[in-house]
Amino acid sequence: MKIRKNGKVINLTESDVKRIVKRTLNEAVTGANNINVYPEKAVFGYDHGDGMRKNKDITVNPGDTLRIAVFIPSDAPPKTPVSILNPSVDAGTVSHVSKHTVDGKTSSMKNYGIDSPSVVRAMVSFDDLKKLKALIGSNLVLKLGGSNFNGGDASVKVPIPSGMNVVTGSAKS
Repeated sequence: MKIRKNGKVINLTESDVKRIVKRTLNEAVTGANNINVYPEKAVFGYDHGDGMRKNKDITVNPGDTLRIAVFIPSDAPPKTPVSILNPSVDAGTVSHVSKHTVDGKTSSMKNYGIDSPSVVRAMVSFDDLKKLKALIGSNLVLKLGGSNFNGGDASVKVPIPSGMNVVTGSAKS
């Protein structure tokens, strides 16, 4: 096989192509270097349609979706690739997980009390308010199967605040 590199024509043998493909596939599967995450230090933000905040004393009305942002501190540099496989939570849905670490030194992260180089971010959503109301005051377990987390999978206890007011009934028109 002939390829052009920097204006020069290079001949590759079949074994060269196989070796390049094998190395490329192995790098894609393993992703980045292993990173340390600290799920026991996770912090949370709450949003039901009017912006994310730390305050847990919120009212969720019919038609609202409660979203809980989970910020898991990491000592990896920002923008380090993260490989999360099969995220799950006891109730609700995992609606987002970051594909790379996010800068932990921004002012918004400092507002949440985060003091680490970066965070792994996940979002848990609840749109069934009857189920949500039954969960008030409990901790759900968010499981992130991280193929490049040191120590394997990360589990985070996600608190459903006891001060939260969930109004059930029909949605607002």
